[in-house]
Parts: sequence; structure tokens; C-alpha cells
Amino acid sequence: MTKWLLNCVALSLMFTLVSCGSDDSDSSSSSSSNAAMTAALSSVTSTTNAASDLIGESSAKVDRLSVGVLAAGGFGANWTGAGKVNSLSNSGTVSIAQWMEDEFNPSFVNSNNAKVTFAGRIANALGIFCFMAYGGLATDSTGLPKAGTHTMTLTNAMGTACGEDMTDMAGSTVTITVTDTGDTTYYDKKYSIDLPESNCPFLVYVRSNSSSINVATSEDQSCDGRNQASRTVFHYNKSTKKALFSYISQNFDSSVGSPGGFEFYRGYLDQAADKGYMLGYYGADAGASLTSYVAYSVVGKPVAGGTSAVSVETDSQTVADGTYQACVNISNNTLATDNSLACTMTGVNIEGNAGTSGAIKTAHDANSARADIYNIDETTTPGFTDNTDMY
Repeated sequence: MTKWLLNCVALSLMFTLVSCGSDDSDSSSSSSSNAAMTAALSSVTSTTNAASDLIGESSAKVDRLSVGVLAAGGFGANWTGAGKVNSLSNSGTVSIAQWMEDEFNPSFVNSNNAKVTFAGRIANALGIFCFMAYGGLATDSTGLPKAGTHTMTLTNAMGTACGEDMTDMAGSTVTITVTDTGDTTYYDKKYSIDLPESNCPFLVYVRSNSSSINVATSEDQSCDGRNQASRTVFHYNKSTKKALFSYISQNFDSSVGSPGGFEFYRGYLDQAADKGYMLGYYGADAGASLTSYVAYSVVGKPVAGGTSAVSVETDSQTVADGTYQACVNISNNTLATDNSLACTMTGVNIEGNAGTSGAIKTAHDANSARADIYNIDETTTPGFTDNTDMY
């Protein structure tokens, strides 16, 4: 029921095209609302795109299959060799190099046209903003919609701007309940967003001002027939130019015989120092354990380039279960130094994070039901402070 609303794309480019109606808006408050909310979207988009630059742009890729095996150990032929891990496209297997290239491509979609990378998941989670940003909602001194109940009418123009077919949705209304936060340490507003014909509102907390941009959003997917929930958190300090973000999606019908999906991502960017850190997991959840996954850590300089330190842990893939590592050229996704994490920046060994310990396993084990992920509040944070504790 919510897929049509979650696939809003090209957020930073489309806002000038959107026109929405509201029963409690006025022209003077509308532009203020746009500025605060579009600033938040722009910050999230630019940060995830910068994190994606830790692996080279697809246009700069060379023929990876022509790269020879370097030193023994590390990735070796497993980096470029075909058929090593399950493809993000939903079918077949690909090389680890191709998998990483797809994972770090913000525009990548699978065979169902769904965004399945860390940047894509976060964009989907914030897609409702594409419609809200120009909803004409009355604002207060925070520049965000004021406390109260607002309604927003969905239009064909919104669908055009957000890349959605509005044939069955134009004219429908979205109800947005806005509450001032009691604890303003991180957020100024809470939104509870009721979509047409859905009993599972989106929960959103926001601050967007001259000092920081903080956004937390969560979704209960039981209205789509899945015993699953997801959560995204993004914090950016404009003074220090440091950004942290996290995403988790967990299925709670998982069992050893019938594993469900589990995804977990963390990112930290120090823009002033040009340092980027990513941690990711894409795979299955067998209840008490994680299985059939590709987990990774990537550390590097997204602007200056050089080599990124890449560590990959696999389970139940075509390639042998284990941990692989190397320095990878950012510009073309080829191996520079195999079996090493002493790259342009020193990397982090992913071993154990998904299997026995570390942030991935800890995040998974912390939740036993949808509510554990869905029920965000005023104190919700990305769950780490910087690169020293994100793993």
C-alpha cells in the first residue's frame, strides 16, 4: 500500500516542480516550510551520495575481469571472478567487485525496480518528504509545520515530480499530526503520517535549523502483510561538518528453516577531514543467527580518492565462507593491494561483526518484535558517535 509513496527519487532536484494543497496553509509560511524540509533532504542526499563515492563511480569502471590476481590471500580471484555472491538484482550471482559496485551506486535498482542499496533504502525511508515539503503546511518559528493536525491533498503534479503514477491516488488526502517535542536535545517536531487506507502511520522526528539537521523515521510494515519494521536515523552537525546515519530493517517471522530478511547500515562522514566510513549487512535472519549474507566495512577519502580499505565477510554464498580484504582503487574499483587494510586510510576488519559480535550482531539481537524498531522517540540517535564506536 505504501510503495507508491516510498519511491520518491531525485529529491534535491524536484522540489521546484511540486505543487500541493492544504486546508491550513498560507503563502508566507509555505516557503519557510519548504526551506527547512528541503534543507534536510538535501543534506541526507548529499551525505549518502558522498558515502557512495567510497567505491568508484560506475562511469569510471574498467573491465575488472582483465585484472590479474595479486598477492596470495585477501580477495585474489574472488574479487573479479564471476558467480561469487548473490546479486543485488534478485537473480543469479556476480563477482564481489560487481556486488560492491552495485551497493555503492545510489541509482541502483533490482529487477523489481526497487532501491536496495544503503543510499536507496534511506531515500525510500525519507520519500514522504517529497510530498510534505511543498504541502503548504502552516509553520512556526522552527520553520517546520506547527503543532496540530494537517491534511495534504495528493495531486497529479506531485506524482509527476515524485516519479509516481497517481491514477488511483490523485485527490486522496494524507493526515499529518504534528507534535512539539518535550525533549529538544535532538528534535523539534514529531510527525505521525497517516496514509490512505493504512493503519500503520509513518513516524518522523525532525530538526532542521542553522546548526544541525536531524531526522529519524520509522515504518511498521505489517500493513503490507510483513511482520517487519524499519528505521532510519540521520544526524548532521553543520559546525563540525560531521554526519552520522543508520538504517535497519528486520523481519520477525524468521526461523532456521525459513529465514527472513535483515539489513543494517551505518555511515560516518567527516567532511572537513574528508574521511568516510561505512558498515553494511545485506542478507537473511534465521532467528537467533544471521545467515546468507554479505557484510562489509569500507574506509576511505571520498573526495581525495586514493584507495578505500574494503573488508568483506560472506556466509552461504558461492564463494567460501570467510573474510576478505584489500585496498581498492576508488576511481575504478580494481584491487591496488590485496590482503591489506593499510590503504589511504587504515581500514577495519569486518570479521565477526555479523557472525559472533560487533555492531551488526548487536543491533540484530537488540530487537525481538516490530515495536523495538518502529517505536522511535525524542531520544533516538544513530546509535554511535563516530568511527571509534560504529563497528
